[in-house]
Formats: sequence, C-alpha cells, structure tokens
Amino acid sequence: MRDIFRQRQTMKMLLLFTLMSSFQALIATASEVPSSRDETLIGSAKKIAVRVVGGEITNIRNYPFLVAFKSSITNNPVNGETTKDLKFQQNFPSSSYHSHTPCQHTYYSDLIDDSVATTAVKGPTYGDKWIAESPLRFYAIAGATYVYFPAFSSMQMELIDRILPHTNFRFSNMHHDIGLFRLRKPFYISSYVRYVTLPLAYDANIFQRYTDPCTVVGWGRHIPESDKGVGTYLRSVNLSLIQTEKCPVPGVDDKVHLCAGMLEEGGRDACQGDSGGPLLCNNTQIGIISWGKGCARPNSPGVYARLDLYLNWLNETILNNSAVEIDLNVIKIMIVQLIMLLIL
Repeated sequence: MRDIFRQRQTMKMLLLFTLMSSFQALIATASEVPSSRDETLIGSAKKIAVRVVGGEITNIRNYPFLVAFKSSITNNPVNGETTKDLKFQQNFPSSSYHSHTPCQHTYYSDLIDDSVATTAVKGPTYGDKWIAESPLRFYAIAGATYVYFPAFSSMQMELIDRILPHTNFRFSNMHHDIGLFRLRKPFYISSYVRYVTLPLAYDANIFQRYTDPCTVVGWGRHIPESDKGVGTYLRSVNLSLIQTEKCPVPGVDDKVHLCAGMLEEGGRDACQGDSGGPLLCNNTQIGIISWGKGCARPNSPGVYARLDLYLNWLNETILNNSAVEIDLNVIKIMIVQLIMLLIL
C-alpha cells in the first residue's frame, strides 16, 4: 500500500511539474505576440531625428523608420519556419531583376512601433490579393540602405504576422490607400531602426504649418518611364506641399489626400516602386506615397494618403488587433494534465 501511495504521490508531483512547465510555455508564447501599449499609440508621436526622381542618394540612418517587405516564392516561411530558414543570397535579387530570382515583390512602409508599420494598400492587398490571406509569405527588412544587398550588420529581418488594409479602400478612386502590417516579433530599436514621428491630431492649418522643404524617400524608379535603376540605392528628394484647390490632378479629395511636387517645372517626384513610403515635413510623416500620373511631369504632382485624417483608424486598428493570441494546443495539454492530477 505504501508503495502504491508513493507512486501516486510521485505521479502527482510529475504532473504538477509538467503543468507548471506548460503554464510557463503559455506565458512565453503570449509574451512573444506583439501588443500595442498606451505609450506607443499614434497620438503620442515618437521623437527621432518608391526610387525617387530628381533626388539624391541617402542613408538609412537618416530615415531609420523605413521598412521594406518582400515576398518569396520558392522559400516561403508558411509552415512554421523562421527567418533563419530563409536563404538570404537567394531571396535578394540584384538590381537587374533576373527572372530566376525567387523574390517577386517589394513594398515599402514606415515603422510606427517596434512591431507595427504603415503602408499603402494597393500594392500588397490589391495588386496581389493573396497577400492578405498568406501574410507569412512575406518578411520585413529594416536597417538596410540597400535592400537588395542586405549583408550589413545593421539589417534586421522579421516575418510578417498580419496585414491590415483599410476596409474602405477603393482602387477606382484611390481613397483610403492606407494599411498596417504587424510583425511576428518586434524589431530591435537601434540607430538604424527607429519609429517615425506622426501628427498628434488633425491639422486644419497643415499647408501653413509645413513649408518647404518636405521630403519623400524610397527605393523606386529614379528614371521616369524606365525600368533601369530601380531598388539599388535609397534616395530622397525635396518637394512642395500643394493646396488641394491648386492641385491639377483629377480625383484628388482633401478629405483623404495631399498633393506634393513641383507644379510648373516638374522634375522631382516619387515614382513607381516608392508606394507606401513617407512624405515627411519638419521630420513628421504627414503622408503615405500613393499614386500619380506618370512621374515628375510638369503640372502633375504626386498624391499621398493624408495621415492626420487616419489617426483614429490607426489607433483603433492597432488596439483591435493586439489581443494576446494563445496556443490552443498548449491549453489542451494543460487541461488533460489538470484532469489527471485531480483523478490521482
């Protein structure tokens, strides 16, 4: 009898130990899920200090909030793999875009938290509708001046956990061209990876507050109407904000858009491949590169999603998608262990 009693006590101790281990694993799993915090919401702007036409080459340390996110066709991390399973040399094509490279798409965004970034909607969710359904096919790159040659110690790479487009986006009029993506794990904040500063609130005097120069940054085309020189170097260019009533681009709506460019002379603009990048004025991101008619044409400035009109949407979307996600398998194991413990 004593032996049986001792065996039961031993079994109870073992089950109790494994139950505690499962509970610790559950907490660890929950802690890895990116979550929003009051101090990281959009209204509390952080202070920090696609290829652009007519600009100059710059460095990621000048714009450490820029993030590129890419798709991989032959090396998809969709079955539980991590960034360590991605083959860097195969996943980053050269600037000549050879057809054999598995990496097919590149989009750009701006880091607003260590695990959340803003972007334009039309590329990642309408140009390729399957992206929102399979976000883990995509990974984000931060801290890299040359996103196609990322062999630098400053570079960080994380898988994308979720893509959150604005539900009212319409490709027909390019309204609400804004979205968020959330990383599976947060970036490590450094001198090469930082948050962007966003507006604190809607600004009715935005055109009077932000005077020249405003700046756009990206890896997109720097030669209009050409596929040459795309994606090799990060570039920036200074532009003027243009009041909506003076913007000659059809379809611009001051409820959702901003115009910026060089009206009469042209020659400076964002271009194809820059979508999702920032429009910066006085070191604050006030817009997201969205669309335009051609690139750097006279009397055809670029159009941007106006960020101060989306602060509530950004905050609500982050809060609604930051609930702790718990591994159901761990919960099932814990329930079985608890039942066995009670039986004994």
